[in-house]
This record gives sequence, C-alpha cells and structure tokens, in this order.
Amino acid sequence: MVLTVALAMTANIVVGHNMARMEQSRRLQFLGASYAEALIKPLWDCDDTAAQAIMNSMLQSRAISGGRLHNACTGSTLASGVLSNGGMSPYVKQLVYDDGAGHSFNVGTLEIEFTPVSIMQRATDSLWEYFFVTTAMTLCLAVVTLLTFRRLISQPLRAFQHSLISEAPAATVLHWLRSSRLPVAMTNSPA
Repeated sequence: MVLTVALAMTANIVVGHNMARMEQSRRLQFLGASYAEALIKPLWDCDDTAAQAIMNSMLQSRAISGGRLHNACTGSTLASGVLSNGGMSPYVKQLVYDDGAGHSFNVGTLEIEFTPVSIMQRATDSLWEYFFVTTAMTLCLAVVTLLTFRRLISQPLRAFQHSLISEAPAATVLHWLRSSRLPVAMTNSPA
C-alpha cells in the first residue's frame, strides 16, 4: 500500500509539475503581451515616468521576477524587480507603435523574466493531500479487516460454542473441551 501511494504521489508530482510549467508558459505569454501593449503608448509619447510605473506594476504578479525596458525615444533603459541571468529564458518583445495609417515605428524592447515553477512547491502542495488519502485508506482497511474477522471467525466460533454448551450434556462438552484446542481459540478471540 505504501509503495502504491508513493508511486501515485511521484507520478502526480511529475505530471503536475509539467502541467504547471505548460500553464505558466501560456500565462506568461498572455502577461508579456498585455504589458507590452500597455507600454507602447507611453514609449511613443517618450514618457519614462508612465513606462516606469507600468514596469513597477508588473511586479504585482508573483509570476514575474523582473523586467527591463529599452526606450528607443529617450535611449534610456528602465528596470524593475530582480533580473537574473539564469533559469528560464526571458520573454523578449519588440514594441511597435502602429499609427493607424499603415505606418509602424519601433518604440522599444521589453524583456520580462519570470519566476520558474518549483517542483518542490508542487511536491509540498500535494503532500497533504496524499497524507489524508493514505490515512483514510489505512483506517478503511483496518475497519474492513476487523469487520471481516468478526463476521468470518469470531461470530461463527461463538455460535458454535453456544450450540455445544446448550445441546450437549455437560459431561460430554467438558470432556470434548479438555481434549481439543477450541477453548484456547475461543478465549483468545475478541468478541
């Protein structure tokens, strides 16, 4: 039973981690595209203050660890959060302003780094679930075992003992009880 639970838990952690990574990838693409769209107008207006405010607001999402923005208009580079040079590859997008008349202008480059999905976090999240499932299975197994023992062994043995005592003469029953191992089984069985 422990091996089965351990295998199920391991499989759940691995599959759950892979699913969480795929879900995070989809979510990160959405977040990256949303913030890129929000930054285009402030960059077109050469407004570093508004762009920095949007960069700072990105950190409200726990999935984003940091970001860097190069403003083509002012030539400045704005940063927010913690930028590392490892882990997941960053989301990089060229920001292009479309004036509606068919003209496109490159206004900057956005780079966002995301917090990687932790397999340990996935393991600890599901650990409590498996603890409760294992405890419930163990309790159910103990109850079923006890009921089966009572039904298959204890109750028939008690009925047999009562039938021997009630129907046979006392001397015959005492002689038979002394010569058999049944009394040992009857006195040791839980009723």
